[in-house]
Amino acid sequence: MDESVLRVVDANLNRLGEGLRVLEEVSRFILNDISLSERLKTSRHNLAMRDQASRVKAISSRDSESDVGQKVTTAFQNAEKTLFDVVSANVRRAEEALRVLEEAAPLLGLNSSLYQAERFNLYTIEKDLIGKITRQDKMKQLTGRCASIDLDLIKKDDVLSFSHKLISKGCRVLFLRCYKGAKKQFLSTAKSICKLCQSTNSLLLIEDNADIVLASKAYGILLTEEDLSVSQARSILPIDAIIGCSVMTDTALRKAIQSGADFIAYKISDTIKPSSNSEKQASYTILMRTTSIDKELLSKDTLSLSDMVFASEPAAVIMDSSELIREASSA
Repeated sequence: MDESVLRVVDANLNRLGEGLRVLEEVSRFILNDISLSERLKTSRHNLAMRDQASRVKAISSRDSESDVGQKVTTAFQNAEKTLFDVVSANVRRAEEALRVLEEAAPLLGLNSSLYQAERFNLYTIEKDLIGKITRQDKMKQLTGRCASIDLDLIKKDDVLSFSHKLISKGCRVLFLRCYKGAKKQFLSTAKSICKLCQSTNSLLLIEDNADIVLASKAYGILLTEEDLSVSQARSILPIDAIIGCSVMTDTALRKAIQSGADFIAYKISDTIKPSSNSEKQASYTILMRTTSIDKELLSKDTLSLSDMVFASEPAAVIMDSSELIREASSA
């Protein structure tokens, strides 16, 4: 058996294990993603060289001290890195190691099909992992006071100025919906508001319509129970598009969380007294990041909206169109 080939195998087994371990730790401790953690752990164990004799031969061939590549570095290695950079680098490290092992395996009588299968498996994991990281960064911006704009309630010519007014008053996230108007006008309005949001460092999400999200380049989507499922929306939209679910029942809540929604939205109505003898119903929507929901709640056989309200900290409050119109007209 050629010792130089054994050195190649040994180096790439080490590189592969290290890369997968970094990805697994990120998934487990930073993203808190059970599914990704399990998939990476399974892959890492599948790829471990279990044949003791072969492993001993590979380690015996190791000669780290005289490795000519030991001190070869690039400028990027010493540069400041983001989590995205770390994950991307370790995914590439593992994928490249798998390709090398796949090519070297026949030379040593090893199973090359295993390395090929796991390489393609890692390509899929990479897509899910990178998508989760980029969406997590975006979700950090969904805080504070948000605004829901209903195009069925606002005159077409007033929408852009109304949106600008909301942003100037501190609403950094806008949700846009339209159920009665023409799709063509909806898209045109969404594009205009999206440009406004980009120029003011604000975010635009579309309610329900995935095609409008794609065409307008909006930040993400809020799905109702009658619309697409999270998996269907995920297959259509870019991997960094954030997806939320509007829920009204305990069953819908658990389904949304299990399907991988990035956030949950649920409406609350309160009776308030703006003056001494009058009352009115005010409605608003609470936005909750799924990653912030108490893990003990998720382990319960039943998960209720009321449990989530009292045990978790909302990320944002979405004000309803009717309330916003009243505020704008009285300002």
